[in-house]
Amino acid sequence: MLIAPEGDTFYPSKQPTNKIRDLIRSRYNAPYVSWKKIPKEVRDMWFREFERDFCWLPQHNDKIRKNFEKRGSTRMCDMFTDLRKSGERPLWIGESVWAELNAAWGSVEYSRMRDQNRQNRASDVGGMGSSLHTGGSVPHTEHRWSLKEVLGREPTPVELHSHTHKRQEDQKRIDEGARKAHEEYTRLRESQDAAGEGPSSGSVEYSEYRI
Repeated sequence: MLIAPEGDTFYPSKQPTNKIRDLIRSRYNAPYVSWKKIPKEVRDMWFREFERDFCWLPQHNDKIRKNFEKRGSTRMCDMFTDLRKSGERPLWIGESVWAELNAAWGSVEYSRMRDQNRQNRASDVGGMGSSLHTGGSVPHTEHRWSLKEVLGREPTPVELHSHTHKRQEDQKRIDEGARKAHEEYTRLRESQDAAGEGPSSGSVEYSEYRI
């Protein structure tokens, strides 16, 4: 699936964030109380698994990794908040790890960390963070919604990128980087079609994301 960074998340966002959730559940084998407590080599391994399901333009490499870390941290925090409220051990956490987690959650250090995270997330409006691209003073997300109204469906990454990187007066791309990025998006789409994975009737908007 072809994705692009959007603020502190991805576009489209559902499949990537669900993949991160599944990685946490299937690979959680030590009492890590937060995403940052997971060793970097473990998070690197998880990211390599993430790369198997998703692809993006080369110039987005750093931002995608950064957003992977951000979404992983937020997702894990949300999952653990629900677990603390329920008090019930989920199937994806072993009994011994669960016991260690509960001991850690009751510590003073963890209480301080939770307070800091709460303050940080209060400034992360809607979980979206700052806009990745501003067409003038218009946030990237507003471009997406306006284009969605015109098309009657969610715009694909190709359509959104083209919309936000053209001058309205002459429809020319704003710079060489924008031109190359659009060509790369187009190449990915054409390689999809050549592989026989082109859009089928009734599934255009979804298949646009696949390669």
